[in-house]
Amino acid sequence: VRDAIPERVDVKGDDLISLSEAYYIRKAATKLGVQGYQGVSDEELLDKILSCRNADGGFSWFEGMESSAVMTAMMLERFAKIADLGYDKIDFSSSVHYLDKAFFSLNRPIWRGGISTEQYLYIRSLYAMVPFEYEPISSESEKRFKEFKKYASDYLLPKKERTLNGEILAKAR
Repeated sequence: VRDAIPERVDVKGDDLISLSEAYYIRKAATKLGVQGYQGVSDEELLDKILSCRNADGGFSWFEGMESSAVMTAMMLERFAKIADLGYDKIDFSSSVHYLDKAFFSLNRPIWRGGISTEQYLYIRSLYAMVPFEYEPISSESEKRFKEFKKYASDYLLPKKERTLNGEILAKAR
């Protein structure tokens, strides 16, 4: 693992995935005793990452782009893992609220930038301390919210048989 770290700590681009991956790997590497990176400091890297967070709390692929539920979910997961490593927690309440709103307001399939219910439940469980404050804003979002409550109840309560149609990441979550 230590031999592979130098390939991952360097920032490969200005996109949120590259920035956050380098930041996460640096934090994990520091826990393993690996240090001495070239180029951008951790503080500068964090500033670049946070510059991709918009006023609505959501994160975008690049600074200045529209917020994305996919990017926001990824960032919330990565920073929860960074906090688990023992580093300072950043207040991501506005990002969690964005994800709540985006999940229930946008009826986008996964292939169009939506996130699965399993992924939403997983990410939301990482931020259980952030109060859930969503109010449906349309009849469509109210319907989606009701369907979600039924699905979440069925999903979270033990059953004899639980299948997820081959969705490997959903099973892991």
